[in-house]
Amino acid sequence: MTGPRMLVPLALFIAPAAAAFAPAASGPEEPPLTLLNRPQPVGQPAPPPQQQLQQTAELRDIHGPLPLTDMPPYLVPAAVAFVLLLALAALIYFLKKRKNPVPPPVPPWETALSELAEARQFQNPGQSLLYMEWAGQILRRYIESRFAIRSTRQTTREFLAGLHDGGGDSPLAEYQTELGVCLEQADLAKFAHLVPDREHLIEMEAAVTAFIRSTNPAPPIARGKA
Repeated sequence: MTGPRMLVPLALFIAPAAAAFAPAASGPEEPPLTLLNRPQPVGQPAPPPQQQLQQTAELRDIHGPLPLTDMPPYLVPAAVAFVLLLALAALIYFLKKRKNPVPPPVPPWETALSELAEARQFQNPGQSLLYMEWAGQILRRYIESRFAIRSTRQTTREFLAGLHDGGGDSPLAEYQTELGVCLEQADLAKFAHLVPDREHLIEMEAAVTAFIRSTNPAPPIARGKA
């Protein structure tokens, strides 16, 4: 019974055993496992620093979290005090502004009439020249502030020529004759030192007052009470 039938089971048993003991096929060999940092034997001197850096280049330690510095204990109270001071300053400013409101600007016609009333004290023979000069300046300042015409930096001739060139478009066209008389009388007193009499002083005041009131944009009722 040792014929071909017995050879098949023996072949099945021998083939795996032979494969286990057979040498491995030739191919690329894998490098052996080595330690990156070999332990230093006791009693052997340490390697130089450059070699140590090369050995530890592959593995680097991770730094721990940085500690956070605490906020100074005085910072929060200081900030709160600063905010309270700002609020207190704003409150004081508001109360003062409410207690002392800014008065509205005085209209130019009221200013001119007030200045003309103050100039009346110079209506005497010894100060008549000063009155005429002052009345002329009051008239020029009123024209400049009321109509935005630069009359204070113009001579009387330049001012009247500007009114003439403007034709009927100028708001002062209808007052050209009266303004010319008043400004020329003031120039005679200022430059020619021509002393006017009492009658001329009163006429000057009446003419300037009438011009200011006629160019006052207030309603007619309020203008009559002025």
